[in-house]
Amino acid sequence: MEVPASRFTLTAGGMNAIMQGLQAVLSPGDEVIFPAPTGRTWPRRCACWGAARCRWRCGRPRRAASTALEDIAAAITPRTRVIAINSPSNPTGWVMPRAEMEAVRDLARKHGLWILSDEVYNHFTYGNAIAPSFLEICDGTDRLLVSNTFSKNWAMTGWRAGWLIFPEGMAAVFDNLGQYNTTSIPTFIQYACIAALEQGDDFIRTMVGRCQESRRIICEGLAAIPGIRAEAPEGSFYVMFSVEGRRTPRHSPSASCAKPRWGWRRAPPSGPPGRASSGCASPSTRRWHARRCGG
Repeated sequence: MEVPASRFTLTAGGMNAIMQGLQAVLSPGDEVIFPAPTGRTWPRRCACWGAARCRWRCGRPRRAASTALEDIAAAITPRTRVIAINSPSNPTGWVMPRAEMEAVRDLARKHGLWILSDEVYNHFTYGNAIAPSFLEICDGTDRLLVSNTFSKNWAMTGWRAGWLIFPEGMAAVFDNLGQYNTTSIPTFIQYACIAALEQGDDFIRTMVGRCQESRRIICEGLAAIPGIRAEAPEGSFYVMFSVEGRRTPRHSPSASCAKPRWGWRRAPPSGPPGRASSGCASPSTRRWHARRCGG
């Protein structure tokens, strides 16, 4: 589908696109739904909300138990403002089917919610098919924000070039946000982006093909190890796997200083108050994380 230039804004990478989207639509006390596992496996997405909250006192995260429609619907409260979707997912590789996208779109329309769709891996799906996009099923009046970047599909990490697509009539809002966030991105980088768009299709197919072969090697190797279970990702360039075995007790000596997957583990300090000991965060650091992470 074609999207007019009046619905685009250039951003300093995908993170800045997400940040500007949240700045544009959140007000004090608003909630953002991050369906698990994507809201937890890549914490920087939630950190965008955290930065917005610290600076502008707007928004709070609310996690849905899964990407299933009933779990997203169950997470909606009167203060919900945004449903954040990341497909293809970082780092699970999950790709949201088009039918599920339509269901989320209808749910957002029903409750008057925004959808923030992070589609930075949209070309990075195996079989060289482009992942479904909310742009294909929404029109210019829907409350839809779509972020993207040149970092992943065109391997331009470090160039800090991305974009955000927004509804009709919001150009002035994002002109101001762009001006006061970064003003713009350098002209020579914009020329590089044009070259990537016009000449980069073969490069994308080659890169994804190489990653597909790497995925096969990794998944076959992990499958040959007893107690390891791996799922071949549908997209992105990560493989997640689980290890069977007895879990370490939370407060055992070997676990007390561990950093868990989603944040600091709060464990009794083994040294003087206010100091980090044996690699653990200090009590003040743990309290800071407890306030920020809600537990």
